[in-house]
Amino acid sequence: MVQLWRHFSWVIPVAAVLGGGALLLTACLSWSRTGHERSWPAVRQALLDGLVALWAVAVALITLVPGTSAFPGQAPSVELMPFGDLVPLLTSAVHWEVPFVQIGGNLVLFAAGGLLLGLRHGLGPGRAALTFLAAGVGIETWQLLVGGRSAVVDDVLLCVLGGTLGAWAGRALAGTVRRPAGGRPVTA
Repeated sequence: MVQLWRHFSWVIPVAAVLGGGALLLTACLSWSRTGHERSWPAVRQALLDGLVALWAVAVALITLVPGTSAFPGQAPSVELMPFGDLVPLLTSAVHWEVPFVQIGGNLVLFAAGGLLLGLRHGLGPGRAALTFLAAGVGIETWQLLVGGRSAVVDDVLLCVLGGTLGAWAGRALAGTVRRPAGGRPVTA
């Protein structure tokens, strides 16, 4: 956990500045598209658009920035066998925190995006799986091309699982948020 914190401690201030700017800019642009309407749906849409932008900045900072390898000059590692990285991580970890942080971190990172997209766009599980499959493949391809990172198919699987679970929860929440006491859904 300490090593993870050392490696990504710079992300918090950078994400706060860049992500905060992206949140404000996107929310303002989204709100201006509604004609500055002062209604709950317009504010909710602008806020969710801003939060999606903040999430995208955080994901980009965590996953797309080149890493530092312990062995300079070493080629990036590639693991294309499904569960080829997860099984050894679960069975050979020195401490329970290692797989918990690796697996849980991936799931939470992409579940947050799925939740936001489910709330904002009503993204269902099928479209979410395809969306996060494309995102996961894109991230892992980038990590293969840049130095100090590893491309692992298990990360794509965790991305799809986390994003799909988040979208499922977001879509369920969106249905309860948009439904008035009478029980009939509100159409936007």
